[in-house]
Amino acid sequence: MKGECEYYRPNTPVRYARGFTRVAELLTVRVAGTFRLRLISYFGRKNYYLARKGEYLIDPTAQQYIVSQAEALGLRLDDYFDEYVERYDWWG
Repeated sequence: MKGECEYYRPNTPVRYARGFTRVAELLTVRVAGTFRLRLISYFGRKNYYLARKGEYLIDPTAQQYIVSQAEALGLRLDDYFDEYVERYDWWG
């Protein structure tokens, strides 16, 4: 019956990112505003600033979005986030 209940969540940890200050600092002045506005439209203003500082955990889908936006603006890094934490995804 696994997965049939709409409230079912697996008990495997998910790797969340915390903070992306490096990305924000390494972008050139010319594209930093574009990056910020794209992420504010994705997260909302408050959550963008919380996520950037590391006070809001970034789920894997949002991580992919941040990386794709940074790469689209010409920034290529080995690691885009300040740190990672493992948490259970109980909220869906």
